[in-house]
Amino acid sequence: MSELPPGAPNPPAAGPAPAAIVAPSPSPPPAAEAPIRKGPLGWPKRLLRWTLAWAESAYASWALFWISCAEAAFFPSPPDVLLIPMCLWAPKKAFRFATNCTIASVLGGCLGYLIGTFFWEAVGHKIFTALGYMKYFDWLQGKYNEHAFLWVAIAGLTPIPYKVFTIMAGVCSINFFPVFIVASVLSRGARFFAEATLIYFQRDRVKWLLEKYLEWFMTALFLAGLGGYLALQQVSKWLGAAPPPVP
Repeated sequence: MSELPPGAPNPPAAGPAPAAIVAPSPSPPPAAEAPIRKGPLGWPKRLLRWTLAWAESAYASWALFWISCAEAAFFPSPPDVLLIPMCLWAPKKAFRFATNCTIASVLGGCLGYLIGTFFWEAVGHKIFTALGYMKYFDWLQGKYNEHAFLWVAIAGLTPIPYKVFTIMAGVCSINFFPVFIVASVLSRGARFFAEATLIYFQRDRVKWLLEKYLEWFMTALFLAGLGGYLALQQVSKWLGAAPPPVP
């Protein structure tokens, strides 16, 4: 290496070599959703995905509240069809949604009770006629005379139409508190919180099962409901009583 002449400035010290630029590794593509079957058999999955997308709306909580309230008095669709997608979309809010649903449903049940007590001829009779439940009036009245708390609880917990039993509770003037209120809170809360709890702890599995087996689930549910109703009809003929209403 040659020496520098006197008075010449020293060359700058060589710094560390620049780090090599590494291209970021491409992120894996998102998992593809299960394909939707074409034709009429694919409608359950299309409905599920539409509801899941709608559940992200800022108005979903209010819609859940009003649907839950109306269903307990006159509206035909159960709140579960919106509660379950909302819990799937935001599992951390599942118990808040279940609380919302329970409070609204009990308030709607109180509205149904008031319709049966004070507005049976003007409103309640028309609701029963429109829904096709007038032929079960005597059967329901007999059940309420036997075990009012039990039948309110059964209606609140199962797919049996809760609105029919809330209106009939007013018609039969069963004890409003504690019988009607306690039975409604316990049964509706048990139903909605059971759904929220299942989704909170098993959200991915529930969503996968719904995506993969929804058509089979809907078919089995329909057949089970039809078979149960036919069995109840047969038992009712043996007992000489009208069968209970179906949803």
